[in-house]
Amino acid sequence: MNALIFFAAIVAVALIGWAFAELKSKACTYHNDDAELEAQQRVLDSQKANDYIEQDINDVVKSISTKGFDAI
Repeated sequence: MNALIFFAAIVAVALIGWAFAELKSKACTYHNDDAELEAQQRVLDSQKANDYIEQDINDVVKSISTKGFDAI
């Protein structure tokens, strides 16, 4: 009987925590201001000017060393 009460309490705490997280994300929103948008646009323009290409995971695996170092 004690285990059933403990399990119900854990479920209740989890549901309350989940409801709190859902309501918090709806109540506290974040919007970029003009200075942040301008800075982001400058970075994007700089990347385009320097021929930046975003790599996916396959490109990253090809360009890194995964063999380690050889001992002498």
